[in-house]
Amino acid sequence: MQNTIKNSTLQTYRDAIVDRVGSSDAVLCIGESFFGENSFVADAIQGINFVYCHPVENYKIASKIDLFLKYETGSEEGVVALLTSTLSHKESMPQACQEYFLDLDIGYLSSESNVGEEEIEAIGKQFALAKAPLIVVGKDLCNHPQADNIVRLLTCLEQHSNIQIVSLCQNKGALEDKNKDLEEISRIEEFNGSVIYCINSYLPTAKSKLFCSLQFLTAFKLQQGDPVEFECFGATLKTEVVYDENLKGTIGLLTGESAEETRTTIQNYPFVQTKIEKRDV
Repeated sequence: MQNTIKNSTLQTYRDAIVDRVGSSDAVLCIGESFFGENSFVADAIQGINFVYCHPVENYKIASKIDLFLKYETGSEEGVVALLTSTLSHKESMPQACQEYFLDLDIGYLSSESNVGEEEIEAIGKQFALAKAPLIVVGKDLCNHPQADNIVRLLTCLEQHSNIQIVSLCQNKGALEDKNKDLEEISRIEEFNGSVIYCINSYLPTAKSKLFCSLQFLTAFKLQQGDPVEFECFGATLKTEVVYDENLKGTIGLLTGESAEETRTTIQNYPFVQTKIEKRDV
């Protein structure tokens, strides 16, 4: 009975998201790769302006994407600040918020996030023409170390534009923290070396697989089928490398637990900088 109620609640949540997407004429998705369980959102995007923002390129939805904004891992706070500065009506903001964006170091944020100012301007032009624009926020933002300030930036954007914002994080409302001051973005963390991205919203297990591009295999001297181990969310995970010829870049994709009754929701930022080692079988 409990599983039936849980499944019903999940379906209601998904239906609500699909309805929001279907009633929009421009959708920007940020912080969600759509390789995992939230792929239903991408499935619902049909014949509308679609901006996909993420460090990982998704070949499965490439034909739907009008603009792909690829940013550096960890730089979501900076990207959201750039979007808010461009897409919001700053003249309607309180004086303190206007001064915040006036002092915002656009050049630094653009450089550190690897997002060109012209790319943000292109999004601004597309959304300026939209009558019912929507931003979909994924788990990467909800679980980001600077999630609180990201929430404040998104709240500011929603309050001072015609853009609606919806969160894919069932356990965390994307716009809960509404009344606190925006924080200065002093530093954007860098992710160097081997980086793994958990594509699902729940923790990986021994059944998880590590999907990699040729570039990833070459960079870290791995081959298809290699048994590997690495630290992930405080535990040593042993898994197997799976080569996917369609993937690009040097971020490995890690699947999560598939059995619903044993899933544990991820409470951490889903990108993990770790050392991958081959193991003896």
